[in-house]
Amino acid sequence: MKIKPMINIDLYSDYVGELEIIFLEKSTENEIVFKVDLWYADFASLMGYIPIQPNMPQDSLTYNWQKVVGFYDVEEWEYKRVQEFHDQLLAIVDMPSAAGLDNVRNALLQICDSALQNGNRLFIQYT
Repeated sequence: MKIKPMINIDLYSDYVGELEIIFLEKSTENEIVFKVDLWYADFASLMGYIPIQPNMPQDSLTYNWQKVVGFYDVEEWEYKRVQEFHDQLLAIVDMPSAAGLDNVRNALLQICDSALQNGNRLFIQYT
């Protein structure tokens, strides 16, 4: 069996020393197969374009981001609502190109797509 190299999208290296958020896709063997490293300010800006839904599930990423819980509280948080987050990213329609967040959105869509297609798990680390 040929082992595929880990996919790594680094959108953080220009901001070393600032707040960071890392998305990790892990295989069923708990191996990291995909990593997206982001500057937290870019992630927070992108989250601001996701429409607020009433009665959001407490395990949704949007809920946790708004309430500053979940991935903020643990070293590595498993996020189980990958399809929901993927759909929310696709639903963003009012983000101006001048915001400079297309690469952030695309990287997150890629890792969500990969996790969904491969039956893998998605984790978030906030540092």
